[in-house]
Formats: sequence, structure tokens, C-alpha cells
Amino acid sequence: MKALIIVSHGSRIENANHEMVELAGEIGKLAESDFHTVRHAFLEFVEPSLEQQIENLMELGINRVVLFPLFLAAGKHVAVDLPRILEEAKQRYPEVGFELTVHLGDVD
Repeated sequence: MKALIIVSHGSRIENANHEMVELAGEIGKLAESDFHTVRHAFLEFVEPSLEQQIENLMELGINRVVLFPLFLAAGKHVAVDLPRILEEAKQRYPEVGFELTVHLGDVD
């Protein structure tokens, strides 16, 4: 089973975070999706964290996880934090396939 996690920064403004929750829910409803489940995760300020969502998915028996960074630029979170978290997940769950897609703002 394959899962998608849409990852964003997270905000102290609750409505901004709620938009992410809604986005993940809408993508999960798409009939064309080949994902068993679509989740959201945040890197700062609010939960669920990316690490928490990965753990939640492991409890569901997911064997492939695709991470989509909802970031416009390749700043520290995209360039450093996400690859580090992904590497830690690969070490912890070696039987699971993890993929980090390009971030939203990657126009190359």
C-alpha cells in the first residue's frame, strides 16, 4: 500500500494549518489517486509532525511513502531537514520504500 504525505512548514495561525488538512483531504478523494491514503504533516509549530505521520502510516502497514514538500523555495527545510528526516525513516523502516519528490516551487 502506498501513501502520500504533503509536508508544509506549519504556522502559528490555525487557519493556515487547516488549509493543509483540507488540501490533503481533497487530494485523498481523487478517484485517479493510486495512494491508499493521503496525509498532511508539518515541520514546525503544530502537529502532526512528519515523524509522527510516518509512524502512523507504519501502523497501517504502508510499504511505500511519497513525501511532497509544499514549499516554494529550496530553503533549509527542503534542502536539509526533509532529506535528514527521510534518511532517518529509511534507517528505522528499511522494508519501506520512501521517496521525496521535488518541492512545489521547483520549476526545472
